[in-house]
Amino acid sequence: MSTGHRGTEPAPFSAAMRLLRDNPGLRQALQRAQYVPISRQFQVPDLAGAARDGGQVYIDENVPDRLPSGIEPDRYISRHELAEHWLMTRLGWEYDKAHRYATSFEHMALMQDGCDPESYEGELVPLIRIDEHERVTSETVPPDLYLGPYESDPDAEDGELLPILRAAQR
Repeated sequence: MSTGHRGTEPAPFSAAMRLLRDNPGLRQALQRAQYVPISRQFQVPDLAGAARDGGQVYIDENVPDRLPSGIEPDRYISRHELAEHWLMTRLGWEYDKAHRYATSFEHMALMQDGCDPESYEGELVPLIRIDEHERVTSETVPPDLYLGPYESDPDAEDGELLPILRAAQR
């Protein structure tokens, strides 16, 4: 199985399926992912994120509508972001665990559509910048971006991003 955007292994599909079975709210969130508004008007650290209320997904303005393989990433990215948001806000999960499961749900959707998760990840990785704090400003990030992934277990990069992201929310 391929790694997720941040180099972590996705949760096992069997565990992800059990989680779906036991959480009707999560199933609803994933179904809603195909209808949620998507904005590409901002610079979004780590490629994408959800709004605080989970009512919108933000995809970085530099992510193409169609990857070189022909995959249109919006469906898969929104599924990932809404799953991650739901797991963190409803189940109180830390980011790393929520990210692993969200990546599994994203990969399941890709495979269901006949797409290769390895190729997809390979095309997304170059779009993620290590030096996000040097690229974004409080004026260029979404004003209501959910900060849970950055606050959950902040590393050095998150420590530099958080003041910028918090300033955008004032």
